[in-house]
Amino acid sequence: MTRRERGPGASGVRPGLLVLVCAVVLVDTVFFTALTPLLGPVVGGVASHVGTGPAFAAATAAGVCLMVASLLTSSPLGGTRQGLRSALPAVCCPRCG
Repeated sequence: MTRRERGPGASGVRPGLLVLVCAVVLVDTVFFTALTPLLGPVVGGVASHVGTGPAFAAATAAGVCLMVASLLTSSPLGGTRQGLRSALPAVCCPRCG
């Protein structure tokens, strides 16, 4: 049995790519929802042992490191920028689901 590959829809977005992006967003949302409530107690526990100043200074330094890393990361080469509106026709297309 041969597998038939779907081409891009009317919007130019491949249906498989849309499914992949939706799955990544779902997994990211689940992890964020599960881990965010844990960060407060962890920082609070560290603060109870080393003091609030060093604990929150370390959290601030970690945030600054993440900001600097994101500023130094280069953007992907090639391709055209696509806004969110370019995916809307693929979401509304009943054949893409």
